[in-house]
This record gives sequence, structure tokens and C-alpha cells, in this order.
Amino acid sequence: MNPLLVGFGAPKAGTTWLSRYLVGRDDTFAPPSKEMHFFNRVRPKDRPRLSKRIAEHLSSRSAADARRARLERYKRIVDEGRMTDEAYLSLVCDGAPEGALCYDITPSYGTLGDDEVSRIARLTPDVRAIYIMRDPVDRLWSHARMQARNQSGLDPKAVKAGRTTADQVEAMRARAHAIAEAALSGETKRLVQYSRYSVVAERLLRTFGPERTHLVFFEEMFSEEGVRAICAFLGLPYEPANPSKRFANSFDAKIDPDLGRRLARLFEDEYAAVEGIMGHLPARWSARAGALR
Repeated sequence: MNPLLVGFGAPKAGTTWLSRYLVGRDDTFAPPSKEMHFFNRVRPKDRPRLSKRIAEHLSSRSAADARRARLERYKRIVDEGRMTDEAYLSLVCDGAPEGALCYDITPSYGTLGDDEVSRIARLTPDVRAIYIMRDPVDRLWSHARMQARNQSGLDPKAVKAGRTTADQVEAMRARAHAIAEAALSGETKRLVQYSRYSVVAERLLRTFGPERTHLVFFEEMFSEEGVRAICAFLGLPYEPANPSKRFANSFDAKIDPDLGRRLARLFEDEYAAVEGIMGHLPARWSARAGALR
């Protein structure tokens, strides 16, 4: 059985960068879809949404794409309700060269409960978990900007390339602030939940054990030391990564300072909890946490 890596997030914390780093290696085996969403869409009521997502991915894959057949099989498995451990392993590992690392990095897995995480931890004798944590305010603000871009009706590629007017950017910035304010007030809970790292980190450590869990800060992951640590955890030889090649898909806009301070206050206990788990905080985190004292 090949080694398996499962990424639990967090969203807007470098998971795409990590996926691209792994897919570019010769000793890994990429999943049929960048984010499988298998375990967070396993319930019958959630499967139509997953099937639609897979169909959208299929529409952009050519017949010559080596992963298209695996995606087509994935859609059949979902449509037929065969969401078993064996089906999952066949999707992510069948066809992998001997010894190659199979992986699935799906940020939404961070919302899974104890039972679902325990299920993943029992998939194979050599399944490992990775979890990336970004400054809670920065992560939430990035997520809000992404949602604002998605709600703008603009072409995402044009937004990413900066082909937008000042008025369009200002409208998206105002929308992002409204989304963040709604999260702060408790009107919407998911954006705050994704920045509550300590709950997920403790669950992974408890379920997988420290030897099969790698917790990493977004702010430290892109350094040579950070990449070396990931490779060592995965049992892979070190290969340099491009630290400047990050995959931001939203527009650039700074958060209002007052909103940033109020969000930091919301996460005050989280700064302390993560520091207790990790033993330190990156400078970006420390500066925000220190300003609250």
C-alpha cells in the first residue's frame, strides 16, 4: 500500500501551493481532482453537489487528460452512492507507482468531526495528516475577498490579472468588508470556524498521533526550512520549491484597521491556544496578539 497524505486545510492558507508543489514531483501520485471533497460530501443529501462539481471539472478536461478516466469513475461512484473507504483508496491510489506518495488536500476536511477524522486515520497503516495555519485575521480577510470576487459577477481570471477598474475593485472591497463584518457578528459562522485552528490541530494530534501529524504555519512554510520539514515528514527527498509562486485568486485590498483589530480580538483566545500547541507564533501572529495586550 502506498503512503497517503490527507490535507485538512485551512482554506486560503497555502493548500493550492502545496498541491502544486507535490504534483510537480516524480515521487508523488496526484488525485483525479485537486480537492476530492470525498469525506465532507459523503451524506446522500450532499452527493448531488459533489457530482455537479466533478461534472464541471470533467467539462474542462480533454479526452487526452490522463486523469479524466479517474474523474469519470469518481462521478459514477458518487452517483451510485458507493462512498466506501475502498472506493476512495482506489480513486486516489490505483495506478500509483510503487512507493509513490498519494495525496488528497481538501481544505473543507478541517470541518469534519471526530468520527470522520477517525475514519480517515484508519484508511491505511501509513496515512498522514497535514494542516496549515495562517494568521486568523489574514486568512479570514483573504476568504472574504475571494467570496466578494465570486459574488461580483466579474471574470475571475480578469480579476486575478488585475484587469478591473478602480470602481470594480472598490465595490469588491466594500463587499469583502460586509462579509467580514457578518462573520464578526456571528451572522455567518464558517469563515470564523475555518480560522479556529486549535480545535482541528488538537483533533488531528489526538486521532493520528504526533508522528503522523504535521502542523505548519503558512508564514513559515515557504522557506527552505519549511519545505525541508514537509519533505522529511512525508519521507520524500528534499526538492526546492519556488517560495514566490503563490496562488492568490482574489483582488488585492487591505483590511480596514478597525475591522482588523476587532477580528483580532475575536481570535484572541486562538492566538494563545495555537501558541500552546506549537510552542511559538510567527512574527505576524505575535504582532497581532501583542497589540491586544
